[in-house]
Amino acid sequence: MVGIVTGMQAQDGGFVPSYIEDLYRYSDNNSLEGTARFRAMSGAMGALGGDLSATTVNPAGTAVFLNSEASITGGMLKSGTDLTLGNTSHSNNETVGQLSQAGGVIVFSGLDNANWRSVAMSLNYQRQSNVQEVLNLRTDALVSENGNISRNYYHANTGNSAVTNFNIAANYQDRIYIGAGLNMHSFITTTDNRYREHDAGWDEDITYRQDFTPFSKRGQGISLGLGVIGKLNQNVRLGASYKSPTWYIDTEETVTQYALYPGTDDTGEYYVVDYESQLYLHNMNSAQSFTGSAAFILGTQGLISADFTYRDYSTAKFKPENSFLGENDYMSAHMTSSTAIRVGGEMRIQDFRVRGGFRYETSPFDQMSVAVGNQNVNYRPFGDLTGFSAGVGYNFGNMFIDASYDHFSRDRNHLIYGDYYAYGEGIYTSDQIGAEQALDLLSFNMGERGLARSISQFTEKLGSINLTLGLRF
Repeated sequence: MVGIVTGMQAQDGGFVPSYIEDLYRYSDNNSLEGTARFRAMSGAMGALGGDLSATTVNPAGTAVFLNSEASITGGMLKSGTDLTLGNTSHSNNETVGQLSQAGGVIVFSGLDNANWRSVAMSLNYQRQSNVQEVLNLRTDALVSENGNISRNYYHANTGNSAVTNFNIAANYQDRIYIGAGLNMHSFITTTDNRYREHDAGWDEDITYRQDFTPFSKRGQGISLGLGVIGKLNQNVRLGASYKSPTWYIDTEETVTQYALYPGTDDTGEYYVVDYESQLYLHNMNSAQSFTGSAAFILGTQGLISADFTYRDYSTAKFKPENSFLGENDYMSAHMTSSTAIRVGGEMRIQDFRVRGGFRYETSPFDQMSVAVGNQNVNYRPFGDLTGFSAGVGYNFGNMFIDASYDHFSRDRNHLIYGDYYAYGEGIYTSDQIGAEQALDLLSFNMGERGLARSISQFTEKLGSINLTLGLRF
């Protein structure tokens, strides 16, 4: 059965962590995506321009191009998690291929007005994030009145986000560059949480799916960008840019709820598993950001560049607000601003390029104590991020090729919470389980209000290799 409603009220007036995490991870993500040159310099190109991914940071960079250009970037991404739960350690790695970037810019020079040297327009598609997070934890065995019970927790969050931006920019006397852009965003994500118990005495498996999982979300939104780059002299460039919040409209979320319903037949009482899928629509706004940039040009030998970005989460909000009181209250009380520093350099040896970079971003999340069921657990979904990058390139004149490697890591905190509903596996046939086993196992170690635990020894890692092919014309 499928129903359509507007918004979804968080349980018990609280908040659902997946909403907060998805907004941060898929909307205003701090992952490094784009061309291999951009990635090799850790994205520190706000005052440089002349690169299609740099135009997503500062639209004025579109006017820095001297020639029309097109490029495409692809690569391999490896994401991993290392964590400890109790006495159990777990590592997981997922590898995927992806199209990181594709776009082009057209430069119109020789304008009638001598002061305005050129006008340029760019259209660029690139990934914003690619998440492959899988946790599969087998916890310590324990003994109960029902026998030897082993437990397993499974969590999977997979998805990606992308942005397509259109910029128009102008070059004034080869000293001042101004630009504006329209960004079209999209994301899709799927989450599945399960808790399993195996009773060695009964030789039975029971799996509990978390309430409101599995679910999938998809959304489309727009944001605006403004930027300026100025040359103080032949060696020093400064830049400034602003990106508005991303406004997502009619974000779709499909969730599945499982429930146990009692019934009887000739053999006695049993429980039948039923489920209901519902489609929810809601809107959301992300953070706005401001970036200041500086670059020092070392003649034909290379350059050093740095960006400083301030993200303001006061604009982040879910709508309709009365359906997301918990989420909005959480963001107001426990999300602050975040700052990011990116530094990159490039050395030129004739037509050969060597690049490197470093970045550090603070988390906007405060650590807090969350009351789930009858327990209080600590929760800070994302910690500070540290990353580095390196790469090489070769300029053939009308063509160029660039390669890069980038890596980041950050501490995470995953909250296991919510109500779980059972359905049969193993010895059970169809969708029915015995009433005695259902009621006994459903309440075992979970209570009436669900399971609550925080995984705090949790590190997220991501590494990526990318290759860009470009053509100038």
